[in-house]
Amino acid sequence: MFPRIALLLAALVAVTFAAESGAQPYVGIIPESSTRCPVGSQHIYISMDDEDNNNTSSVSGWTGNISHYSTGTTFGFCKVDGTNFRSHASRDYVVLRLSTSCPSGSVDFFRVFDNEHNGNNNWSNGDISPNTTGPPTKLNFCFFPAGVGQTMSAFPNFYVPYGVFTAPAPNWFASGYVFTDDEDNNNKDYTYSTSLNTYSSRFAGIIYGTPNPLTTKNTYLLTAKVANDTCNVNPCPLMGSYDGANCWFGQPPTGTSAFIYANNFYYTPISGNQCPRPGSWYDGANCFVTAIHPQATSFIWSNMWYVAPVCRP
Repeated sequence: MFPRIALLLAALVAVTFAAESGAQPYVGIIPESSTRCPVGSQHIYISMDDEDNNNTSSVSGWTGNISHYSTGTTFGFCKVDGTNFRSHASRDYVVLRLSTSCPSGSVDFFRVFDNEHNGNNNWSNGDISPNTTGPPTKLNFCFFPAGVGQTMSAFPNFYVPYGVFTAPAPNWFASGYVFTDDEDNNNKDYTYSTSLNTYSSRFAGIIYGTPNPLTTKNTYLLTAKVANDTCNVNPCPLMGSYDGANCWFGQPPTGTSAFIYANNFYYTPISGNQCPRPGSWYDGANCFVTAIHPQATSFIWSNMWYVAPVCRP
């Protein structure tokens, strides 16, 4: 078996549209477990020390990699390219913001969770910016209102099961909720957005306090599994065949050297200008084999052509 080489895919699905600010937008999706992030994406943790006294924090139903411990809540996310996401045709949803801006078609909200004031044990792992663990914890979100602009009827296929924040619906594979019992003493929970007047009630249908959704202590976050595991079908849909670790495309004739140039697979010719591999041809300098899929991450290993898989079963 060849060594496992985790290389970032330039994109996992052919859905691209620019963020309003022009910056690359990244978002956090909820993986089913900490080991099921898409190949090349970063797994991060944000853990909140909720109210210590008579803590009632809980999780129920499908919450993926979000869990409750004795006095707190730990959120696990995978950092993925936000340009893969659009407004859903029929359902509002929310993802964690992990860059300076939200993807086009979504609206920036944030929720402040007033955590335990005494001996607080908030922590995080990985690059969680622009979110902060304070205390208090400030989580930034991108809210996608349903049916606005370019829409999608199904969520992007990252080849792994994952979820987002959204209200229960027949569309989803499973649903659940997270409840955080926030600080009782002089609590300062609140939700803010420059678009509060337009989308506040709809955002608060997914992430909210009680009884006042925007300002009351304690927080509900509705979760749903929106994509299933498709990795076992084919880890190499872009090109090549899975060898148990990566997508093997082939090797050049004996005595020649495989290489990559201008996002194409090549090998060196023999006897001046001969290219004996079937389907290859002499381009005046070397032997052209094929163009590499624009979404694939390619590499040479042991004089063979490879691309990284989109997932690892």
